[in-house]
Amino acid sequence: MDYYPQVFAKDLSNLFALVSWATDMQRRGSYSQRHPNLGKMRRCPHCGKRRREFGNRCCNTKPSTTRRVWSEEQGFYQMEVPERTTDVAISKSVIKRLLKKKHGQSKVFKIKEQTLIFQRNPLILEFAAKEMHVKVPEFAHIPPFSEKYWFWKQEQKDRKDRKRQRESRRVNADS
Repeated sequence: MDYYPQVFAKDLSNLFALVSWATDMQRRGSYSQRHPNLGKMRRCPHCGKRRREFGNRCCNTKPSTTRRVWSEEQGFYQMEVPERTTDVAISKSVIKRLLKKKHGQSKVFKIKEQTLIFQRNPLILEFAAKEMHVKVPEFAHIPPFSEKYWFWKQEQKDRKDRKRQRESRRVNADS
């Protein structure tokens, strides 16, 4: 298969542009462009100081060991509490972030998956080409075809949604 030499040739042609971009960022880029490993600026919830997300910590906070309680005999007083520990391996905030971001569901990921499906199953590739009314691409041209097919399917879906919205607005305006 002569697909692989073409892929490596394309990667090598992009290598020089990538190296020049990286050196330009190191020379003229902003602080965050030169140090992407430090992360975004965050404000400490305890002391309010601004710092880098992955930089040095500004304060060392400890959870309190006492709490304020009320009783009829003593009134308000401080009571010792045991150290807070959980048996959960992953915190709730991490789970919420994972659920919110929908990891692995980006456009690039979906196009790569579509490319792999087309490369493994030529029958699906034929159906996709027939659906778009184009000829079946060669093996080396499957990745760009996959990207075009994905955008074409998105456009079809968007058109369908817009048509449904127009129809709904027309019906609602008549009543």
